[in-house]
Amino acid sequence: MTQHLTHLGFRFFRPTTALQPLVQCYWHIRCHVGQSALADEFLHPEGGSGVVFNFADPLIFNGQPYLSPCLLIGPAQRTGTLTLSGQVDAIGVRFYPGAAHAFFQLPLAELHGCLLPVTDLPLEASWQQVWEAGTAAERVQQIELWLLRQLDVQLQAKNPLLAVLPSLPDSGQFSTAELARRMALGERQVERLFRQWVGLTPKQLARIRRVQHARELLKIPQTDLTGTAYHAGYFDQAHFIHDFKQVVGLTPGQYRQRLKQRDRLE
Repeated sequence: MTQHLTHLGFRFFRPTTALQPLVQCYWHIRCHVGQSALADEFLHPEGGSGVVFNFADPLIFNGQPYLSPCLLIGPAQRTGTLTLSGQVDAIGVRFYPGAAHAFFQLPLAELHGCLLPVTDLPLEASWQQVWEAGTAAERVQQIELWLLRQLDVQLQAKNPLLAVLPSLPDSGQFSTAELARRMALGERQVERLFRQWVGLTPKQLARIRRVQHARELLKIPQTDLTGTAYHAGYFDQAHFIHDFKQVVGLTPGQYRQRLKQRDRLE
């Protein structure tokens, strides 16, 4: 979901200073969508994970309704969908890659591609406070207090990827071998650390970021598909199309056409 959803009551909130290295943002969406006007929104992978607090009708992720008031969303390799239906009122937390492990003390590989109801965490008292908050900003404040209580500061300080992840290029131009040299570790050790802290291998994260970079380039009208592939680091058009479709579920051409259709509707 992106900022083009403001017409659906979609807003961003910045995290407090103490959480800025770990939390990318909070998002809030509130609207009413009639049953005859179901709206699917893409959830593009960015390498991170998240938590969603739901205050209204069940949310429908990838075609499946979820009744839980709180969902833990693991890292994904492929674009998912959120279907907006009925009364929608939800707040989400986006963690940076490698950040959620310090909150939930779970190897992120166990959450790969998963949406899990948060039932085994000390949530009930905090959830009541979140529920009773009157505005979205007040709810975000209560969620932040809950996150600060959940955060294992000592575990995060021991994060072996702490100095590496923030410096990875958004273009996805990095390799496992390069990271192994920087960290003075073997490639298999680096992959194990990434699976634990990020839930993805370096190669998987690199592909996600490269496709994410390509999606941003496709939003520039004057950029053709060949130029997009080149600037995204692909020297083979077939490889570009294959990677893009594997992640997004559409070819680059189909994705650009979807952007044009959305622009006409808004």
